Amino acid sequence: MVLPLSLLRTAQNHPMLIELKNGETYNGHLQSCDSWMNIHLRDVIFTSKDGDKFFKMPEVYIRGSTVKYLRIPETVRSFRSLEISIDIALFLIFFVQYHRLRLSTS
Repeated sequence: MVLPLSLLRTAQNHPMLIELKNGETYNGHLQSCDSWMNIHLRDVIFTSKDGDKFFKMPEVYIRGSTVKYLRIPETVRSFRSLEISIDIALFLIFFVQYHRLRLSTS
């Protein structure tokens, strides 16, 4: 299982789409996020709720409680899953080596 904050932190400097509860969308590169999922985007294209207005902005700050939906590139999601798999594999290797050492010294 991938936790949302760890996935967001992995997505830093990658493009993403954010839809707010009021229907507005923001497309930009994730600069940072905090533990409340407040998001700082750069190189942003804002689209109005009706899709008839577009604005380009150098950066925006989005309050986490207003976010309805996040779309993160598949490459970031795959990379995060790979990181978790590697962490699990390293833990298992350590676990096996530790128990082999304990058995050989007993």
